[in-house]
Amino acid sequence: MLSREDTHAFRFVLERLDHSVIIIDRTLTIRFANRAAERLLRTGDGVARFRTRLAVACPRARRGIRHLARGSQDPDTGTLAFEVVRARTDAPLILCARRADPAETADGRVVITVHEPADDAEPIALRLRRLGLTPGEARVAARAVLGRSVPGIAADLGVSANTVKTHLRATYRKLGIASRAALARLAAQI
Repeated sequence: MLSREDTHAFRFVLERLDHSVIIIDRTLTIRFANRAAERLLRTGDGVARFRTRLAVACPRARRGIRHLARGSQDPDTGTLAFEVVRARTDAPLILCARRADPAETADGRVVITVHEPADDAEPIALRLRRLGLTPGEARVAARAVLGRSVPGIAADLGVSANTVKTHLRATYRKLGIASRAALARLAAQI
């Protein structure tokens, strides 16, 4: 078992992560959620807090997490991964769940990390900025490179679809290209 100081240090580190970390027990009661996870749970889009328990929109993910919490584990990797479709955006969530070491906890705790593919856009946006794009143009273009739709990009960034289209037109003009495919090729080269 972790000492009190180790537990405090562990929570301190988890709170500062940019991605969501949720720890549940065998009844799916949320025992810990870092700040990023709390923000995600409040949206209720894909994953949510129902009273004190974790609620997952995807039935397959819900069954897998429940199965894992009750003591089963994937014999190949020890980790289960699920794609959870969200209603408010066309970018899914990727949930990775792993049972905590039984030597560390007796109540079947499961650690769940949640990855939002939109997070992958930021490194691409930084590279596109070097080509002379504004921050807004680079954020839109990076999501377009990842295959996001205009409405999906608008939802991710909290802007209108017309703003997304305007940024894409400006990007194409500045870079001397005419399509998303050309944008993707250019982004792969930088």
